[in-house]
Amino acid sequence: PYAAGAGLNAYPLNFVTVQTQKGANSTAHICGEGVPFYSTLADVAKDDIPTFTMHHMAAMLKVNITNLNSFPVSVRNVDFWNWIGDGSRNAALSGAFNADLTAGQPSLTKVSGESHVRLNVEDGVQIEAGKSAAFYLATAPCTIPSGAGLTLYINDHYNYEGGINKTITLEESLPLEAGKA
Repeated sequence: PYAAGAGLNAYPLNFVTVQTQKGANSTAHICGEGVPFYSTLADVAKDDIPTFTMHHMAAMLKVNITNLNSFPVSVRNVDFWNWIGDGSRNAALSGAFNADLTAGQPSLTKVSGESHVRLNVEDGVQIEAGKSAAFYLATAPCTIPSGAGLTLYINDHYNYEGGINKTITLEESLPLEAGKA
């Protein structure tokens, strides 16, 4: 994305909190707005055509959902939250950041952030009994500290009676690295 007047040492980026996936196993939505890419280019002769290798600035979460029921299950959304104590140490998974693009690997500074990301599944995805489907969420790269709780919600928030959730407490820190799933 182009930001008029922005310097390469504090380039504004936004990692979106709410994303939309079309169908099962699709990654098309992690290649657009709110999922920034970068590339570096150096020492190109003036007559050469430059070639850019693009790299994700976002980390990727791949959630595999297997239907263990004897009937089909529809997946409408997937939420991923991290939390610790009073929330002051939560890792920012989405929000506004400034990127320092002056070195080979960009570094990010949080401006404002959210401790969760949400994936809406367009038209829902029907998973047949015994089958699986993959869902992908892009996050800001970060390290979720040990002792943090991670909660994954399927089919709406904790207040939805038809949804399911799973919470774990991290025994070790969890790095979410740019460009890796």
